Amino acid sequence: MELNILEESKTKLVFKLKGKTHTFCNLLKAELQKINTKGLTTYK
Repeated sequence: MELNILEESKTKLVFKLKGKTHTFCNLLKAELQKINTKGLTTYK
């Protein structure tokens, strides 16, 4: 797995994750949504 940070600020993190499937990304998104109840968590 390779993680590249594309953009980072106090309220936003954009990264590219190589070597993982949609299953991993969906699990990561679900866990982040539990923590971040007032914001948006998504991936494309």
